[in-house]
Parts: sequence; C-alpha cells; structure tokens
Amino acid sequence: SVKQYTNKRLADIQKLQASKKKNSCQWRKLQRRKNRFLAQQRRRTRDIEHKVSHAVVESAVERQVGTLALGDVRDIADGKRLNRKSQQKVSNWSHGKLRAYITYKAEAVGMKVELVNEKYTTQTCPNCGERHKPQGRHYRCPVCGDELLVNEAIIDAALGMAKFRGEYQGGMPTVGCSGCNGDTMEYVDQEV
Repeated sequence: SVKQYTNKRLADIQKLQASKKKNSCQWRKLQRRKNRFLAQQRRRTRDIEHKVSHAVVESAVERQVGTLALGDVRDIADGKRLNRKSQQKVSNWSHGKLRAYITYKAEAVGMKVELVNEKYTTQTCPNCGERHKPQGRHYRCPVCGDELLVNEAIIDAALGMAKFRGEYQGGMPTVGCSGCNGDTMEYVDQEV
C-alpha cells in the first residue's frame, strides 16, 4: 500500500533527522528530502483515489445505475481502540475523500449518491432476512439453507442495503470498489 510505504520511509528519514542538530545543514537537507517525498506521496495517493472513483462511476454508468449507494463509514474510527494492526489501517484511511470524489463525479453524469448504513448487511440473508454470522468463507443461512461464498455475500450486502433503503425492486446488485475505505456498493435499477 502507498500509505504503508510512506509511513515506513518517513520513519527512516525522521530517524536520520533526529540524530542531526536542528537547523544544521544536514538536518535541513533531510527536511527538504522529507518534504519532497511527502509531496510526491500525496500526489500519488490523490491520483489513485481519482482513478478508483472514476472506475466506480464509469462502471455505474455502463450498467445504467440511477442511484449509487455508498456505505456510511464516517464514524468507523470514533472512540474505538482496535488492535495495533487494525488501528494503523483505520488511521491511514483518507476518510471521506474517496466518497467526495465519487459524489462529484457521479453528480456530473446525473447520478444520485446516497449514504447507507452498512450495519448487519453481510450477516443478513437476502432471501429470508434472518441475521446470522458467516463462518469462514461461506455464508449459510440456518433458516432457509441458502449458501453463498463471501464474495457473493458482499454482493448480497449491496442488495440488502438497497432493501433497507426501500428502493430494491428486483435489480441486479454489483460491487463497485472493494479496495477503498470500506466497500462501495452499488445496485442496478431495472425498470418493469
């Protein structure tokens, strides 16, 4: 990941800089290197975010999506203490930036964007609506016996989000972008 590399390289530069006297020639040289590196990484991150958001909107346009439903992950890191690895991942998210890029690009092509609560979407059976935690890579509903792989469960979570919003009328759910701050879900409206 770009941000993980940024953090490791930044730690190396700061370690070297800490051994130098502040405002000395060597310290300033390392400061310039650090500033150049951080600017490069910001540009690289922004480029990736724009490319991902463009791909999501382009995919939605190809499928003639009327409304793009994004999972609401704004408060995912508020007041939570996670284990060290998870805390690092969550703190490295560019909270809201990808959502803002997707929103303005979707609105530019005449598509609505709505935030939807993701609560229990991957645990809820799309057929009967019962909630059950998936075991490993498989989701099996104990009530109706429906069995899905986890990827299919994520797609069905998009279907569940559409159902929670009350707008699902038999459309085919699809996953937009699974590598970004949380999963971006979309669904395709079908006219009857």
